Amino acid sequence: MRRILSLIVIVLSCTAVNCFAQAAAPTAPAPAAAPEEKAVELPEGVVATVNGEPIGEEEWLRTLKRVAGRSVLQFMIRHRVVHQAARQQGIELSEAEVQELFDRKVVEAGGAANLRTYLARVGESLEDFKARLATETLLRRMAEKSVTVSEDELRKFYLEQYGRKAEVQAIVTDSEEKAKAAIARVKSGADFGQVASEVSTDQVTAENHGYIPVPVTEGVFPKPMGGIMMTESLAKEIFALEPGEISAPFPGAGDSWYVFKLARIEPARDVEFEEVKEDVRKFASEYKIQNRAAQILQQLIASAVIKIGI
Repeated sequence: MRRILSLIVIVLSCTAVNCFAQAAAPTAPAPAAAPEEKAVELPEGVVATVNGEPIGEEEWLRTLKRVAGRSVLQFMIRHRVVHQAARQQGIELSEAEVQELFDRKVVEAGGAANLRTYLARVGESLEDFKARLATETLLRRMAEKSVTVSEDELRKFYLEQYGRKAEVQAIVTDSEEKAKAAIARVKSGADFGQVASEVSTDQVTAENHGYIPVPVTEGVFPKPMGGIMMTESLAKEIFALEPGEISAPFPGAGDSWYVFKLARIEPARDVEFEEVKEDVRKFASEYKIQNRAAQILQQLIASAVIKIGI
């Protein structure tokens, strides 16, 4: 049952695409986990008592199934389809390789004690952690087979890491008219961030005084930034602004319309492309492998014949 519980904790904090990477071992010591209740001997079929009133195992299992059974099952399905696809493609992973992967995670976590503490905090057992490492690695090997990085892509990733960065506020609306109305309010003296918090349909930026949570770069597109899908054309418009300047309304994904205000621009770093080319290549490869792995997982789920009976 501990295995079921650890799966539940992991699943409830994961999305369908990133769940295999959600509980990666930290590189710094994790906060101490809360002490667990010690197990005691109870009558057969009883998992706990509350002021002497028993909670039966059947009731407990029914609750687990009702509350998180479907989520746990979806998590298990994702593991299964990856292992099936790996077998079909002749991709194998030995127990020795899994142990080596685990040993690396121990080092990254700063020791076995740190890793155990972290896993206890997220509710994942060592057995489940190793199983997830195996699944992630199989998925990664499938992705690596189809990932290459062109010279043009290297230049874009170089800009992503070393190029200019813009600190930007945004207002997102569902029509051009509303975007123009927001601009009119700002030009009449209203604070851009206040208008964003009142009218923007993007909750992430609206709750942050309009600020996009990460700097806008000139490199790799498209990429989500809160509820904004940043494209190369949008980035060009942003970098064409002067600090403090407000953009015209720009159409975005779906019915979205964007208004941007450039807060400041951080200059490009004084680093020659050839000096960092190989480091950029590693970064680009890793980025593309992770994206490709997510795509493969989605494709495997979409193409699998899955029948669910709960």
